[in-house]
Parts: sequence; C-alpha cells; structure tokens
Amino acid sequence: VKQDAAQVFTDQLFPTRSMDIARQMIEVKQDEESIVIERTIAEHGGFIKYLVAYQAYHEWGKVLANAKAQLQRPQPKLGPLATGHADIARSMQRRNLRTEHRRLGATVAQAADNVYRAVLEIIEFPGGWLLLGEDVSDPNDREDSSRMIEKERIRSKFLPTCVFEVYEVLDCTGDLMEELNSTETFEEKELQAYYWHNLARLLLEPVNSEKLFETFDEDEKERFLSCLMKSTVKQLKFESKSAVA
Repeated sequence: VKQDAAQVFTDQLFPTRSMDIARQMIEVKQDEESIVIERTIAEHGGFIKYLVAYQAYHEWGKVLANAKAQLQRPQPKLGPLATGHADIARSMQRRNLRTEHRRLGATVAQAADNVYRAVLEIIEFPGGWLLLGEDVSDPNDREDSSRMIEKERIRSKFLPTCVFEVYEVLDCTGDLMEELNSTETFEEKELQAYYWHNLARLLLEPVNSEKLFETFDEDEKERFLSCLMKSTVKQLKFESKSAVA
C-alpha cells in the first residue's frame, strides 16, 4: 500500500506527458534551465527505480514465506495398499513432490531475480542514483548546494538499505535452495544454492565500482564485509562438496 501511494504521488508530481515535454526542451536548448530540468528527470527516474525495487523486495518476501510454509507442510500418508500398488503410489508421490519442489524453487528464484535486477539498476544508475554524472552543483548557489547535501543524505540512507536487502534476498534464496536439494537433486542453476551465494559474494564488485561504499557509515561497512565473508564461506563449502563428489 505504501509503495502504491508513493508511486501515485510520484506520477502526479511528474506526469509522463510533462516529462516528455521536459526532455524535448533539453534537446532544443542547453542552458541553466535545461540543466535543472535534466537533474529533475534524473531524480524522478531514480525514485521510480527505487519504488520498483522496494515492491519487488516485498513481493519476494511473500513468495519466500509461502514456499517455506509449503515445504513444512506434512506429506499425506499412504493408506493400506497391496504391495505392488504401494510401490507405485510411493513413486507417484515422490514424483509429485519433486515437481512441487521444483515449482516452489522456480517461483522463489524468479522473485529473487526480480529484486536483484531492480537493485542493480539502482546501483548502476547512469551518473549515480539521484545524481547527474559529476557534481555539477554551483558551490556559490546556496539553494543548489543545499539540494546536493540533501541528496547525499538520501543516498546515504537508502543505498545501503538497498544493498543489504538484495544481500538478504540472495542469501535466503540460497539457503532455501539448499533445503530443496537436501532431498532432491535439481539441475537448473537457479535452483542451486551456490548460484545465489555466489551472486551475494560478487555484490562487492558493483558496490565498489559505483562508489556506493562511500555512502556506508563505518558500522555498515563492517556489516557488509561480514556478509561477504559469510557468503564466501558458504560458496567454498559447496565447492568442496562438488570436488569430493
């Protein structure tokens, strides 16, 4: 509900038609006014990206909770059957259970991938999320300078949150896949625990390359590095298992 309300507010604040007109103005002339408009468009796009990621994260949470509930549900017991019929019934039950587990895993994997892609669009937002390339603010313009400070505060509040949320998604999805593969073996890479733990481990690259680490305070930096170490240990565990197999 909150993200829907925020989306409506953003759409009303920056109607699509108005944004199209603004882009046309920028193409026609390049002056101080057009720079302000371009910044506004970049900020609008940044907020939209955040809302998409926020909604995807909460959708993943619901999908994961449902999958865990389904996995914890006790399987129906077979009634008294003749020996031959019992073997067939058990085989069908195992096949149906495998199909259901594959479906649950694929659903969670798709929801997790939606979050991962949405957050990457924020991390790799052209010019920096809520920014426009290099800092083009005028230090002598009090209003301009104040706006840059405000945007840096917003970035410092929301960017680390995005990173930790996508880490949670990748880590918990990997743990679920490990649970699924404890009784079954699936070939699809997105149903493998190591796939998700490896993505979590590799978050350092985009976070570091896009200078997002600068928006983290010291506690957040320590927490993030601890998360990466945790995922590296999990990844090494699966690699060692594969080597033994």
